[in-house]
Amino acid sequence: MIECFKDNAAYVLVMERLPHVTDLNDFLNDRGSLSEDDCRGIVHQLANALLRCHENEIVHRDIKLENILINPHTHDVTLIDFGCGTKLTVIPELQLSGTRVYYPPEWYTEGCYFGDRLDIWGLGIVLYMMVEGRRPFNNEEEIVNCKVYHSLDRKFSKSYRSLIKGLLHKDQEKRPTLEDILAHPWLCHYMQEPRVRRGLFSSLFKRFRR
Repeated sequence: MIECFKDNAAYVLVMERLPHVTDLNDFLNDRGSLSEDDCRGIVHQLANALLRCHENEIVHRDIKLENILINPHTHDVTLIDFGCGTKLTVIPELQLSGTRVYYPPEWYTEGCYFGDRLDIWGLGIVLYMMVEGRRPFNNEEEIVNCKVYHSLDRKFSKSYRSLIKGLLHKDQEKRPTLEDILAHPWLCHYMQEPRVRRGLFSSLFKRFRR
């Protein structure tokens, strides 16, 4: 992110145009599903990026494959499109835009949600689609039932199944925090340094919150 400012109607974020990248949806369409090992690095980066956002009281609210850019050679990822983003609050949100197949069950059952837990839900959808090559849910009924089924033609680690179960938990209060995710057995051995520029995010989000 290069700059941010506020006009009369909205916050405006100016983000760098990255070379040699594609969105994660196109990347998966070309490559098919990814191995758990390939996904660990991607999820590690995304969890760290969301953690920096939440620490600065910003929620994204539209985590999906199309809003994640990936370098197909290095697997560096960048979270983009904060058009649905808003301030993190301690009261439930009553409005939701974004993409319907990524909506959480509490939106349909309660008509409200917490932004940070929505981001966790979106991360779970993204992880499932990367590893298993399909959506976990296709419609409102499946989202509300919240039954997660794994592909039968592949073997998945117990730690992956455990993480997905938590990320896509029907009860938003029982979803893991980002700190929990980064400490989860599926990720905790992934010791690569976060690729988020902490100082840049901190200074820009301070101005974003004014």
